[in-house]
Amino acid sequence: MKGKIFLLILLIAVIASAGVMVLKKDKVSNGEFNKQVKATNAGFVYDAKDKEKVAVREEFKVYEDMHKMANTKVVADAIWGEIDMDEERINKLIIEVLNSEYEDKEKLLAILKNWKNGDFSNCVGEHNYFWTRLNGTVGEATGLK
Repeated sequence: MKGKIFLLILLIAVIASAGVMVLKKDKVSNGEFNKQVKATNAGFVYDAKDKEKVAVREEFKVYEDMHKMANTKVVADAIWGEIDMDEERINKLIIEVLNSEYEDKEKLLAILKNWKNGDFSNCVGEHNYFWTRLNGTVGEATGLK
């Protein structure tokens, strides 16, 4: 009988510990918005209250913004606008894309993950992806700055 009680108490302790670990896993530390979104191997984690701060726009608006951000990293015959590629802007785009139903959501998240991690080595191809999606005819990227 004592053995069964011990096993029951042990089982309850294991279940409780697992529950605490799950709750801690989903929590992101407090701080500035640009520190809320954290890149992980599985994707992105962000504070759920930040979802309310970011509206999901039409997909072409995201293409426009990301194209202008990529313009800051590439060489092209013509550059049609630039937007600083700062951490807060990247984080807002991550949340927007995560909460969207965009056709190429996974590709956009992969690009944003690269940028969040400071990897711009594929920026020529990334730029040209947006340029194509926006029906670009002049200004195809040819190299990195």
